[in-house]
Amino acid sequence: MTLHGPRVLFSMAILVVVCSASSAQIATKDRRRQAFVPPPPTVFRITDLDLRDPHIFVDLGIFCPDFTDTGILTVNSVNQQFQDSISLDNDADGFLDLNLMLILQPLVPNGSSGSLTVLEGICTEPLATTQCVVNPVASADAVNYSNADLGTLLGPIAGTLRPYSPAVISAAAPGFVTEPTELTLDLGSLSFSLQDAQIAATYTGSPVSLVQGLIRGFLEESVADAALLPPDLAVVGGLPLSSLLPGGANNCNSGDDRDSGGPSSGWWVYLNFEAEQVPFSF
Repeated sequence: MTLHGPRVLFSMAILVVVCSASSAQIATKDRRRQAFVPPPPTVFRITDLDLRDPHIFVDLGIFCPDFTDTGILTVNSVNQQFQDSISLDNDADGFLDLNLMLILQPLVPNGSSGSLTVLEGICTEPLATTQCVVNPVASADAVNYSNADLGTLLGPIAGTLRPYSPAVISAAAPGFVTEPTELTLDLGSLSFSLQDAQIAATYTGSPVSLVQGLIRGFLEESVADAALLPPDLAVVGGLPLSSLLPGGANNCNSGDDRDSGGPSSGWWVYLNFEAEQVPFSF
């Protein structure tokens, strides 16, 4: 079949228009793909961690001292041991001893939401120049978080605190709070899971740091019974975690810190923290 000249020209014109439109659509899609590339995650390392409730009591025969913030003889308190592990390399392996990392994807303080993952890191010493990577044996699921500009983000549940001092500090806006989830806390010498756990913190400064941080979760008594402290720890080595908490089996304190409102018998646990951004690679 022979095409006459005007028809050929008309067909070619249509083809040019179609091809041009297709090229423009492809270019637009490419630009959109580039525009929606997610920002890199922001990694925070917890630089201060303090157990605020319940407290730790140790049986020394005729004495039952509160070991949370006060040391026993030459043994540092629980919270001081946290701080030493965060800032020091006590086993001289070249790495800081306790490295809890909060990975926010993305960190957008003025945005609405994102995801947060808690992971154990491996961080070089000294603290001032530390650089971190993910511990290859660590794993965790991400949980959604939401930002807020006003109000209290996360605080104690009514009726679950004892009059301990210092008191639990609530996390206040501007900052983030996560949805409830199961959270495994690996504190170096001890690991246990918290139910209905949430994490919140206040944003401050540039680059952003996290202050007034709060970790809140329910520690089931059966989990605390099964969590044994390493036998080489001074004073409390080899004991189940539950034996150090008022209300737990064989605890020497006359009180009972166990709380109602959880999935079973146990304690609502409150830890305050602060965290700073660190150089990090995956």
